[in-house]
Amino acid sequence: MAYQAQVQEEFEESSEILLKNFLQPEKFKMVNDALRETDIEWVRRGPPNKRCYGQAEEAGLPQCVRECWELLSSEPFFLLLSNFTGLKLHFLASGSEEEEEEEKMEADITDEEMARRYESLVDSMKKKFAKKRDRSAIANEDVNSNAKEPKVKKTFLKPQD
Repeated sequence: MAYQAQVQEEFEESSEILLKNFLQPEKFKMVNDALRETDIEWVRRGPPNKRCYGQAEEAGLPQCVRECWELLSSEPFFLLLSNFTGLKLHFLASGSEEEEEEEKMEADITDEEMARRYESLVDSMKKKFAKKRDRSAIANEDVNSNAKEPKVKKTFLKPQD
């Protein structure tokens, strides 16, 4: 458990973890050699200027590489990573206490609070999607609702002959 706490602390500080000696040395050497020495057909993916990587079909990989891939993509491995990092990468992973409190608070919203949030959302959407000619009217409504004295509407009089 002390190792897990150390890894969690390291992850919190640097947003990354290094699991030293995670794979057995002989297994690591086997996978490394298999990836370097075999005739794996790599297909280039992604744009050439960034995020360019090679991808191989799983069926064309050596047995030791497939076994390693199965380990690294397995549910127990994701559960282990969830426990190490505190991220919810697996449905069985326990979330942090803060996340659980937030979820509880979200579930405990009163009807009045929900109505207020909905009204605020509707007003925001109304402002966002209003046509240009309507935006000035909405802006005036906001100013008028915040003002204490009603503004006198100025009108132009038609000149008389």
